[in-house]
Amino acid sequence: AARLVSRSGRDVRRRGAMAICTALDRTLLPRKKRVAPAEPAAISLSAAGSRGLARASSPASRRLEKRQKRWQRKMTAYLVRSHVNRQLRHGWRGAATFAKLTYFAGRVLVGGVVRFLGVAVRRVLERLMPGFDQEPAAA
Repeated sequence: AARLVSRSGRDVRRRGAMAICTALDRTLLPRKKRVAPAEPAAISLSAAGSRGLARASSPASRRLEKRQKRWQRKMTAYLVRSHVNRQLRHGWRGAATFAKLTYFAGRVLVGGVVRFLGVAVRRVLERLMPGFDQEPAAA
């Protein structure tokens, strides 16, 4: 935890902030939808060619998937709870580690939100003033 909060963890914090910024960007600022290309005459069986094709699924497979997701959520919550409890059982050192991780998560989250706000403002300015983001012409 100390490395994540220190100067040497800067790259990890930046990557985390960029991931949060990207997730917020995709969720809150959707781009114009692209027009889907016309159906190909032949269906490709390769992984690259089958990206746009929907997979068939039965009600049984959907129930199983739903059950697996519910189990995964329960196990994730259990593991997080057990790790937090284990840290807090270790006295002041565990509490200090928990505080560092909380600080780290908050710092990454704030960094991601600030980057997202910068992207959003830049997009608004680009819409209001086309060519805003371009370099000025040399004189």
